[in-house]
Amino acid sequence: MRSTAPPLRSTVLVIGIGGLGHALLERCARLPVRRLTLVDGDRVEPHNLERQPLFAPVDLGRPKVAVAAAWLRQAMPGTLIDVVDAFADADSLPNLVEQHSIVVDCTDDVHARTLIDRVCMEHRIPLVSGAVHGSEGQVLVLHAPDGQGDPSLTRAQVFAGRPGPGQDECDMRQVPLEVLEAVGACMQQRVGDLIAGRPVENGALDLYAGSRWTRFAPPLPT
Repeated sequence: MRSTAPPLRSTVLVIGIGGLGHALLERCARLPVRRLTLVDGDRVEPHNLERQPLFAPVDLGRPKVAVAAAWLRQAMPGTLIDVVDAFADADSLPNLVEQHSIVVDCTDDVHARTLIDRVCMEHRIPLVSGAVHGSEGQVLVLHAPDGQGDPSLTRAQVFAGRPGPGQDECDMRQVPLEVLEAVGACMQQRVGDLIAGRPVENGALDLYAGSRWTRFAPPLPT
């Protein structure tokens, strides 16, 4: 009997394997992905075990990408799982981005987000960006050439003004698990939309607060 499974065409780059990255990766097994690349330079630390269930005490000190990749190879046997045991920077990111059809930003640093956004725009690669802070979360799609709205819209245009000091770091232990799970699920949905060719809207912001989602339209062109 011939399989009816969709062909594995998409290549996905996931940057950041922390709390939000976990919430996404646990759902990635449901996506038809040919290649999945994980990027993170962190090691597993004791405080990670509470919010990052792919890690166990035996993994302490090991690269996060290596541990997560081992789980994914079991969950996604038809997908090539690559790892980059380093933090994405201006030197390495352009080459990584141009090798993939979708980029997913799960980082918790506003400067890294700005760099990822710029490189994706330059290479015309769709970006799914998720963020959490306290009891709120958000998901944003940018640079989708076939999406609705302006694919050249940037994060700086969506989020006007200067970043506050609290955006330079995020303590995931202060983020309720419900928020991480909700944002991870929404990010997986947006990645699935891009893979399947379903409509996405560049610059539309999905905000999770008070256990409900609200969508904000992208800013009008100036």
